[in-house]
Amino acid sequence: MLLNVRPVSVQEVLLDWGSAEATSPRFRNWDRADVIAKLRNKAPLEEADRAAIVKAIRCVRAPLLDYFFQKPTIWFEADMPVNLLDAIWSDIFFQSDSTLADIASRRPDIKIDGFRLEAMSGRSILVGPSLNGPWILIEGVHRCVEILRMAPAAQPNAIRVLVGVCQSITSWVRWRPSVMV
Repeated sequence: MLLNVRPVSVQEVLLDWGSAEATSPRFRNWDRADVIAKLRNKAPLEEADRAAIVKAIRCVRAPLLDYFFQKPTIWFEADMPVNLLDAIWSDIFFQSDSTLADIASRRPDIKIDGFRLEAMSGRSILVGPSLNGPWILIEGVHRCVEILRMAPAAQPNAIRVLVGVCQSITSWVRWRPSVMV
């Protein structure tokens, strides 16, 4: 069960996702080095910077996001108890049909060197037909897998996530039934 749920705008989702990804290698050729520098230095962003980030993430992640712009999707942020992570399905091409627990145990190559909770950038993003799930993780596989690999005493009780609720998600080409959490 998700905790502390509150609605957010699609712009907030895109800005959060884009801000996290803009400092990754995926954006190394982006022509807005000034915005990347601001993000890395945690400097304030201007409205034009935020608009550039949203535009860039929409372009880079269009194949994944387009369905949720074409179908009614309501976005929320929430705290997800870490004990729910292991049963969540991943929608990443190299983890097809795998839960996060499967990935954590069978894919040592899925990792973040030097992972630290306090250094996490951006929130993991899940989508599903309701706030009660089932969900598929579309962003944040590496960090969620690292959290699952942590000793239980070191794991946080919950992580802040973004959740897209799309009642027609079962017609999405990447949807597959998963374990109800």
